[in-house]
Amino acid sequence: MPGRGNHIWKPVYKSELKSSNNNRNQAQFEFNQFSLLVQDMCGGERDKEVKVEFFQSSKNGRHKNLGSVLFTVNEAKADANVELSLVKQKGAKLSFSKLIFQKRNSFLEYIFGGCELNLAIAIDFTLSNGKPTDRDSLHNLNI
Repeated sequence: MPGRGNHIWKPVYKSELKSSNNNRNQAQFEFNQFSLLVQDMCGGERDKEVKVEFFQSSKNGRHKNLGSVLFTVNEAKADANVELSLVKQKGAKLSFSKLIFQKRNSFLEYIFGGCELNLAIAIDFTLSNGKPTDRDSLHNLNI
């Protein structure tokens, strides 16, 4: 299934397998929990597609593509219990056991929200650290 637009895919996260159940009828894989920024996944554009690919690792470096899933952040956010069908694997589905979207506040949002910062600046005018013209002085003027 081709994407809904022209995309250049870039790797954002590579996961290790936590556990697997290789039952012939229903193989089930579990991955370690991780967190990603929406900015990293889709550049902050929540309607831009995200692609998740599954590979079977091989020692010779020729990893086998088992399938992929395309979805948008808005689609995943609308239904946290969504099951997405993999392309290339009939009956294979991707589901999230824990999918949380949290807003990450900017520096200005903290300031406008009432966060106060104190800034203290100190200037040392003593000559106890050496002459400013001496190369070994802490006050060396690198001109």
